[in-house]
Amino acid sequence: MLKLITSYFIALLSFFALDMVWLGVISKNYYKQKLGFILSDNPNWVAAIIFYLIFIGGILFFAVNPSLKESRWQTAILNGALLGALCYATYDLTNMATIVHEKENRYYFNDSYSRGSPLFHRYQ
Repeated sequence: MLKLITSYFIALLSFFALDMVWLGVISKNYYKQKLGFILSDNPNWVAAIIFYLIFIGGILFFAVNPSLKESRWQTAILNGALLGALCYATYDLTNMATIVHEKENRYYFNDSYSRGSPLFHRYQ
């Protein structure tokens, strides 16, 4: 049980640190430029914290624990990649299904799989 709790907190801190570097430094201007029209000025931190807690549980359940049971780091890489692809597909395909695609001053969703992040484009 201690190993599971330790793994959870190591994964949580690692994922949070990487995500903050990605969101706060590397892609900060990119997201403001491409998604500024839908970004909130005040993030919902409760929702963000709940996401992190649940998502890290998913990473442990689907990638880390099977890897530890098999004593194979390759299992963690493969299962983690599959989980990531599933999550991106869920997000992207839901957006494709629910965001307006009309050309009259509307937005459409496009091309997230080639670069690993969603892109919204405004029709001119």
